[in-house]
Amino acid sequence: MKKAISTLLVLLAMVLIFLFSAQPGDSSDETSLSVGGLIGKIFVSDFSVWTPEEQFEFAERINHPVRKLAHATEYAALGVLMTVMFGAYGIRGWRRFGISWACTVLYAGTDEFHQLFVPGRSGQLGDVVIDAVGALAGILLCLLAGAVWLRFKNRRAARPNHKKTAPGALPRVRFLIFGDQISFGVCSLFKMWRA
Repeated sequence: MKKAISTLLVLLAMVLIFLFSAQPGDSSDETSLSVGGLIGKIFVSDFSVWTPEEQFEFAERINHPVRKLAHATEYAALGVLMTVMFGAYGIRGWRRFGISWACTVLYAGTDEFHQLFVPGRSGQLGDVVIDAVGALAGILLCLLAGAVWLRFKNRRAARPNHKKTAPGALPRVRFLIFGDQISFGVCSLFKMWRA
């Protein structure tokens, strides 16, 4: 079941990336500019009092970074899904990392090739590099999370008087205040890590 679900999620992510890449240049620019406007509304305090021309200029100014960040993010997500999928098929260690990264970068290359045939779009080697870095970040994050999970799981199972918590039970959370900083749940996390 894990194999089927993880494979389906990878294929779904690939289809979404393909559909984004199949958008003509004008439509893709419009999407990026609307994201730039949304970023302005969220992060610029007086954005709503700007004139529409100033808002559009801001969105245009951050259009390039928004597009490149979108590249990295979508391939980071694909890298995570590939890593999970290959793990479900029993591939472990550095092989899992290498195969996940290679497949994600290969797909990035085919995606850029596909964009050569879309009106107003172009395939760029720089975008493949950005996609590869995004995939690397996603895969490393996934592997790190998996290693932390295994360490926690193994330590907890090795504990002699290990008590299982009821399903859905949450650990006790405490608030600790040090000066002007609030540390949320430090005691609980420490206890869970030691468990």
